[in-house]
Amino acid sequence: MGLRKHDKGFSLVEVLMALGILSLVSLGVGVAVSSLMSQQQQVVTSDIGDNFSAAFFQHLLVPVNCNAAINNQALPTSGNGTPLIVHSFGGEANPALNVVQANTQVDRGLFVNSLTIRQKPGTSGQIIQIGSNNQRDRRIAQVVLKLERRPPNEAPRPYPDRILEIPVLLPAGGGNMQECQLESDAEDLCLSMGGTYQNDECIPPTQCSMKGTYIQTTCSDNSYGCANEYTGGDRNNTFTGGESCPEGSCPTQSGRFNITRSVQTGKKSSKNITVYENFYICMSCPGMTCPSSPASTPAKKN
Repeated sequence: MGLRKHDKGFSLVEVLMALGILSLVSLGVGVAVSSLMSQQQQVVTSDIGDNFSAAFFQHLLVPVNCNAAINNQALPTSGNGTPLIVHSFGGEANPALNVVQANTQVDRGLFVNSLTIRQKPGTSGQIIQIGSNNQRDRRIAQVVLKLERRPPNEAPRPYPDRILEIPVLLPAGGGNMQECQLESDAEDLCLSMGGTYQNDECIPPTQCSMKGTYIQTTCSDNSYGCANEYTGGDRNNTFTGGESCPEGSCPTQSGRFNITRSVQTGKKSSKNITVYENFYICMSCPGMTCPSSPASTPAKKN
């Protein structure tokens, strides 16, 4: 059949309308793709921030690193804390990263807003005995890490604060921090109670004896895992080979440090989880009755 004479192509108006519709569709697709890419970048940056925070805090949990970071630094008892600079850190997200302080670039678009140290609000110092004739002022310090994402031509977007709590020692008469007390030596614990230490056992004046030490991990919400932050070889009690006291002795908490990190719970949601490392000594005294379980922080680890 031949082409009929009244058949014709698109008019100019129809072509313009089609181009307009196509432009609107293309614009919608472009906005959706841009939004998706922005959301994906936020998730990736958040993951990098979590990894960096965990690696950085674990770096500070090594005694030599912690001591180098806080030695001779002031420990404010009020306000937002004093700036902290940490050297010799091999970054999780950026292996070339060496110095961590305010405005350090962690990764593309991710920066340290501030890094400060302060005394834990609501706490006070405690005079303890270190060795035979050396007294120190023991306090709980908080290292506060604030990260933020800095998109081009946009206002910075802060992330939840990450907080590491560690015991620190100051001179008994006042002054700046001298060292971290991440782990308590059994002999020092014994001497701090006024006892004598012989053959790996503590004999306090009350005729009690210390039957080893151990460390337990707990966390505020174990739904997302509660992995050990402290990886020292003294997690287990040498008398039992585990995180427990031998029969006839009772656990007494001697110290604790905390790590707070943000855990991704969805595409646009996160939750702060606090991990606690709890230190215990095992005491055996005449007539002692042990509690049913150690007084500890929430949620036994998985």
